[in-house]
Amino acid sequence: MAWEALTGVVEWWADEGIRDLGRGRFHASRGHKTGGPPLPEGSIWTKRSAFVARRRPWRLAWVALGPVDEGDAAVLAWADEATAVLVGEPASQHVVGPNETWGDLGLRRMLEPGPLEVFVPKPWSENLRIEGRLLEDDMTVVPEFVSLATDHYEATYDPQLEILTSWSAFMDGKVAWRQALSNVVSVG
Repeated sequence: MAWEALTGVVEWWADEGIRDLGRGRFHASRGHKTGGPPLPEGSIWTKRSAFVARRRPWRLAWVALGPVDEGDAAVLAWADEATAVLVGEPASQHVVGPNETWGDLGLRRMLEPGPLEVFVPKPWSENLRIEGRLLEDDMTVVPEFVSLATDHYEATYDPQLEILTSWSAFMDGKVAWRQALSNVVSVG
């Protein structure tokens, strides 16, 4: 059942120390140096937001659930080529410049995961596993899901809504980052 509109919560979690290790390995394998020392393992960053999305035309809005730092988005909305952002607490308007983007925590790709078929042809099971090197070989297909030097990725797929409900990157047997959807409700 394809959805027309969804609401829910997106949670993004990353151990930036593990991700830094991966970035260092990736660049070293290509003969490049990395700048500065990596963050220590256990440098955890999290984001949690409520969202509402419309499939066609694409519309997405989310509201941060939890404390918001000075430069972090409190409220974000995307429609066509326009982006509206309120940042900080108390919130103030931020004008998005022509060369600036504002990420959606990979939410659109989770709600529209079709490009993953390049790596994992459908039909999909509810649990997917994708080797890390596949996504690194062509980082243009699903750049929102790439974490450098990842061993593998694991995802959970909801076949009724045709969305991903989780995506995790693993390195050396540890989760480098994870994003997950919860409380998802089809409202259209």
